[in-house]
Amino acid sequence: YKSMPQEQALEDFKKRVFAYEQVYETIEDSEDRSHIQYIKLYNVGQKVVTRNCKGYLPSQVAFYLQNIHISPRKIWLTRHAQSIRQVIGEIRAENEELTEEGRQYSMTIAKFIRMEQENIHIS
Repeated sequence: YKSMPQEQALEDFKKRVFAYEQVYETIEDSEDRSHIQYIKLYNVGQKVVTRNCKGYLPSQVAFYLQNIHISPRKIWLTRHAQSIRQVIGEIRAENEELTEEGRQYSMTIAKFIRMEQENIHIS
């Protein structure tokens, strides 16, 4: 649809949906003596329902479907804020107190993300 006029793309999409509706069958929990396995997506992943999905592959498929996104987005990778234990050379401590520099870094990152979120809602 990228190079197609919007009205034509919408009309084609509606025809596709209509064709799917003609052959679509709802899966019922009672099928296969209630042992049916399925993954249902609602509104392109807004809601994901799994039933009797056990094992590695079904779990991985469900995880993938829960994490796909159809709209572009930004992803930021950042280091953690500096902690007091990190300064003295201790690694992997949990629930650490941050240094002043670490607190400043945390506040700056939080402010940056808030501003970016506001820009996304505005544009």
